[in-house]
Amino acid sequence: MSAEQASVLCLWDQIGLPHEDKKQISGPVIPCIGFDVDPNGMTVTMIPAKRESLIEACELFVTSGRRSLRDFQRLAGHINWALNVFPRMRPALSALYAKTTGKSRTFASIRINNDIRCELAWFTAHVKNFSGFHFFKSVVWSQHDTGHTTMVAYTDASSKGLGVWFPGEHVGYQCPLPLNAPKDAIFFFEALAICSAILLARSFRKTTCMIVYTDNTNTFDIFNSLAAKPVYNRILMSLIDMLIKDGIDLRVYHILGKDNLIADLLSWYKNRLATLLSPSLQQ
Repeated sequence: MSAEQASVLCLWDQIGLPHEDKKQISGPVIPCIGFDVDPNGMTVTMIPAKRESLIEACELFVTSGRRSLRDFQRLAGHINWALNVFPRMRPALSALYAKTTGKSRTFASIRINNDIRCELAWFTAHVKNFSGFHFFKSVVWSQHDTGHTTMVAYTDASSKGLGVWFPGEHVGYQCPLPLNAPKDAIFFFEALAICSAILLARSFRKTTCMIVYTDNTNTFDIFNSLAAKPVYNRILMSLIDMLIKDGIDLRVYHILGKDNLIADLLSWYKNRLATLLSPSLQQ
């Protein structure tokens, strides 16, 4: 043991505080709940054997048409453990949770639907493509840290269309809703607008940080928790695919509707008013 650690344990002996030798781990890399944690390198690594076990558990789960509630709960726990290394993979739990909500009979048989198969296939594909190595980047940045590597977008949706505004690039985008869109699907389109903003940002300069503002609280919630009902989950999965591919760190913030006027006007196709408020706006 290191001298500092031995000194602490000697103090614990003197004051009668119990401890066990097997729990006194030390070294540059610390094993913790199945991960190797390097506090100096700020990394967490999943042991290869553990990663293979996780992939196998997901693939075996969907080989049969039905599983017990206990099997569902075990797999959900396994995936939750893996989120320590793959924090963006939380959408993989959406259909699993939706299927087990309100159920309490441990050995009751539950059907595995296509949403579960799709989400687990998406999850395992990402796990296979990454070594299980997670690097903790700085999280101390906010909407006030808008440097040259940070892009800002405002998004909104109305009963007529979607609006996305990039104030730094002086560019706005809009598109109409499908004619057969359900009238109660505004939340879906608010989320789709944010996903569209990330996709559109690819046509501009390379960015590593992106800030998106929305005036819809439900949309703000799902993009910050990465947890959504199955009907909205495909949007989250598409977004995460883009963030991982382009190496973008995303922040979504909620603002009041009165502070989101340009994106709102674009969503209503009130382009003349939008141009009055932002004369340099290009559409």
